[in-house]
Amino acid sequence: RDASVVETMRKRRPDLAWSVLAFDDLVDAPSSSRTLSDWAFDKSTLDAALAEGTAFDLIACAARCLRVGGYYVVVSLHAPDLVTALVAGDDASSCQGAAAENDDDEDALRHNIRACGGLFRLVGARRLQVEASGESDSSSAEPSEEASPASHRLYVFEKTEYMIDAAAERRRQRAVVDGYFRARRPLLDADRRAALEAAWRRHDPDFGALSLEMAWRILFSDVERRAYDLEDFRADGRAFFEARRGSPPKAEVAEDDLRFDLATALLFLDVMQ
Repeated sequence: RDASVVETMRKRRPDLAWSVLAFDDLVDAPSSSRTLSDWAFDKSTLDAALAEGTAFDLIACAARCLRVGGYYVVVSLHAPDLVTALVAGDDASSCQGAAAENDDDEDALRHNIRACGGLFRLVGARRLQVEASGESDSSSAEPSEEASPASHRLYVFEKTEYMIDAAAERRRQRAVVDGYFRARRPLLDADRRAALEAAWRRHDPDFGALSLEMAWRILFSDVERRAYDLEDFRADGRAFFEARRGSPPKAEVAEDDLRFDLATALLFLDVMQ
């Protein structure tokens, strides 16, 4: 997606054909068996797509470009349970969120797993030893998972013959990502809840409603506020209150109504994480 990178590669390898495209352009594009590939190599693009919220578009693009039996090779810094659940989705638990209405129907759940997580199956995976710049200690053993949390891994997925329901797959992937990061880095844990209760009590012993800006300052640390400014909080807060009114909302939430008591603030963090 970066034209300058492609231009550099074109100069290095003029014998190859290079092109620039946005992978989301190919999600719904028609494909032809004459243009299908045997391999698609993803050099951490999935990691960038996760940050941008476009992982579904990337995975769908890879599937559309590959023949059945073709291989999607992914290099990622993310943990195996996230990458495999996101791309292959062959774990029943990863599809239950998308099939909540069929929780008591085993056959329906099995069908939904095929429908919403069957584009690829995992063929193999391995951890990559990536040498950092500078001196390295060749006598040391390979670092453990705990000692090296940012480990590159290579995954090989094979495209299956199954088709998917795009809307169901988007929901499934969103549930996978939300569930993973909520478990790994919860925005609202016991320590933070206790700290928020103490801070709220200093402003209102009854934990009553505070202004939008005051709630923002209490809810988030200095570091968090630099990345998540007041305008972002205002927009998310308005969407949160409108969602609680039901869909569609009767009217836009007025600025004066964007006030948070402690219970509402805790619910906001729980929903937003």
